[in-house]
Parts: sequence; structure tokens; C-alpha cells
Amino acid sequence: MASEKAEEVQLYLWERYRRISGLPLNVYMVRDSRTVTKLHTHDFEELLLVVNGTGSYLTPSGKYQLEQGDIFLLHPGQVHGFTNQHHLEIYNVLWRSPDLTFDFGALNSMPGYHLFFQLEPKSREKTKFRQHLHLNGEQLAEAKRLIEQIQNELNNCTDGYRTMVYALLSQLFVLICRVCVNPDREKRGGLQKIAGVIQYMSEHYAKELTHAQLAKLANMSGATFSRHFRLATGESPMEYLRNMRLNQAEKLLRTTRLPLSDISDDCGFCDSNYFIMCFRGRYGITPHRYRKLFYGKDASAVPSRDAAPSLQEKKA
Repeated sequence: MASEKAEEVQLYLWERYRRISGLPLNVYMVRDSRTVTKLHTHDFEELLLVVNGTGSYLTPSGKYQLEQGDIFLLHPGQVHGFTNQHHLEIYNVLWRSPDLTFDFGALNSMPGYHLFFQLEPKSREKTKFRQHLHLNGEQLAEAKRLIEQIQNELNNCTDGYRTMVYALLSQLFVLICRVCVNPDREKRGGLQKIAGVIQYMSEHYAKELTHAQLAKLANMSGATFSRHFRLATGESPMEYLRNMRLNQAEKLLRTTRLPLSDISDDCGFCDSNYFIMCFRGRYGITPHRYRKLFYGKDASAVPSRDAAPSLQEKKA
């Protein structure tokens, strides 16, 4: 039965939606009168905003009711479709992540970024669509206006259109991230609390952080926190923190000539030997040999600490 369902899934490739503008970005507005849109997936990112009408969102695990104002992100490979459509109107913003030169890192300090772009897409089916984002009338009108302006810029390609598209995209993403953690919302769901913890991790990864501290930050018991965190990320809190530290260490190895002991300290590892063990476990190579892959024996080719300060120094 599973193999039969898999055969029905259609694959949409980026080439089908590519524009002549040269930007790896497109706006696609769907006013679909069909009763059913079969299960499909694609090799690009898709931001989906329900502008009008209702319908059912289909996944391999079930179907969920869509309403005007629903907005969510679909990563490449996520299977979905639509049925029971009633005047359903959807705005899609499509892009190719490897090619889009948008600085998503600039949004990293917002808890809403971790919630909308990382956690919710991974946990949507597990949580039975209960924690997806919904825009009110004013927020929906603003998101709709921004997407329409992006489409106009892409259609006209007048001088400065690339800069304007990225500016509008920034406004759209900031709007979404702010709505995700709006303090006026009646109830902070488990996913939102986990997003707040991840933001705290990203700002304090160099410090000693314990499972108990993080659970307290989420206002959960240790066991409940572990369960919610693994449901949202697929990892335990301490595994996620270790991988975050390793990501930062990998960047420093590529961009500085800091001693390994300094990188270990900057990234929150208790000692250099533990750092080397963790790095080798993840990348299959020691930090020293990893750095040599980029710079060989020419240490002078590596920027100094002054030329490329670590993230912790920037925060200081």
C-alpha cells in the first residue's frame, strides 16, 4: 500500500518555476477550482499563504483543514496536496536555498526564525498541524501586499529590482518571525517554547548550559522538555547544543588561525580533547587536519583573529 502511494507522488522541479529575472525566486499565485491537487513534492522551498477560501491540506499521514490566514513553509522533499477546495486562493513564494543570496543568519536572533523556518516544518505532521502559524486580518493584508510587490518587481525588472526584492523579502520574513512570538497570543505552545530555548542556545552556546537550566527556561519538567525538544528537532537538547557548537567551530577553523584551544573555549567545549573527540565523531577528521584541507601548510593564508573575530567576540 505504501509503495502504491509513493508512486502517485509527483515531483516538481525548479526549472518549471524559474523566471527570466535571474533571481532564484518566484511568486506563484494559485486560484484553483479543481477539487483535488494530488500529492506532490519539489526540490525548492515554498512559503504558502492562504489568502482566501478553505480546503484540506493533504499529507501521507492525513489531512488538515486550511483557513484564510494560514501560512507555513514547505522544505524540499515534503509531500503534500490539497482537496475539498472551496474558493481556495494561495500565494506561494518559491526559492532555491543554495542559490538565494539572502542573509537568513540576520534573522537568527529572532525566536520566530527558529520556530517558523526550522521547527514547525519538521514537526507539522507529528503535531497534527495544531501549531502552524495563522495571520489575523491586518497581518494577512500586510503579507499579501509584500508578496504582490515582490511579484511586481520580478515582473518589471526595473533598475534596482534585485535590491528591492530582497528588501521586501526581509520585511516579509521579519513580519512572520514577529507574529510567531507575538506576546499578545493567548498561549505559548510547546513548539514556541522550544524555539525560545534554541534562540537562547544560539546566543549563549559558549557558556556552560545544563539540561536542567534549559528545561527551566522552557518552564517544563526535565522529561517533558526532552520529549518536546526531540519531537521538534529529532535530537535531544544536549545533542542539539553540541552540534550547534560544532557548527561554529567548523566556521572558525575555515576562517581564522585561532589555536584549537581558543576555538574549543569560544565554542563552549569543556576542554580541547573533548572538542577534538566530538569534532572527529561528527566530521570523521580531526580539527587540525580539517583546517589543512582549506589552507594546507600556509597558515598565513588564514585570517587572523583581528581580521575575522569569532561570534563571541562580536557579541562582547
